[in-house]
Amino acid sequence: MYAKSIGKRDPKEVVVDEAVGMWISLLPSSGPWLIFSFLVFRALDIAKPFPISWMEERLQGGLGIMMDDVVAGVITALLVFILRKEVPGW
Repeated sequence: MYAKSIGKRDPKEVVVDEAVGMWISLLPSSGPWLIFSFLVFRALDIAKPFPISWMEERLQGGLGIMMDDVVAGVITALLVFILRKEVPGW
């Protein structure tokens, strides 16, 4: 509703979507993986590759605003989970 009322697709002053996406991305992280997770999440959030871009374009309003960051967070968390299994000792 807020985005529609001010005529912006994804208002930068609303950061709850970023916070949720970041929280999801950090779930499997600890130690040096926290920095890696942060960097990967930000890169995905900025570049918006498929399916992140699809979420933002196809879903309208608050759902689209939230889901692109949620998907970026889930992709990051899955990547970290897989890599942590492959890199012993981290």
